[in-house]
Amino acid sequence: MYKFSKTENEDEFQLNYKDKTIKFKRDVETAKRIQSIDSEAFMMAIADLSKQGYTMANNPYIVTRKVGNKEIVDESNWNYVVDKKKEEATVLIMDELFVKCLNLHMNDLFYDMGINLNTATEEQLNTIAEFETEFILIMTQGKLINEKKTPRGEA
Repeated sequence: MYKFSKTENEDEFQLNYKDKTIKFKRDVETAKRIQSIDSEAFMMAIADLSKQGYTMANNPYIVTRKVGNKEIVDESNWNYVVDKKKEEATVLIMDELFVKCLNLHMNDLFYDMGINLNTATEEQLNTIAEFETEFILIMTQGKLINEKKTPRGEA
């Protein structure tokens, strides 16, 4: 359905799908943006918390209870909120990077590949996840998913 490959230029890759070829470059800013997903998700969760009138000190998603002499802090609800915000931040940042690098919004790219995000099958959703994983690997490490390296780091 699609294939990523390296070009002859360092830090330049290309995406091939259908009869289309899109060349793109990896750069430090893009890698930093991908690595900011976790912190951005946490900040989004804190922003939502403050909109509700709470702080981390009185966070209603963190439950503290006493059992005998022990105090048990349950952060599972808070972790769930942060995980949901991470999903949201990932979609926003990946779309931003697709536009920057590939000149297409995420929805448009996958639709052009033949995947409608609103009606995607499980197999198509897996393809999307694999695509995003490979794109992230390229942008952060400059590697293709099936690229073999020798112990000295040579291709």
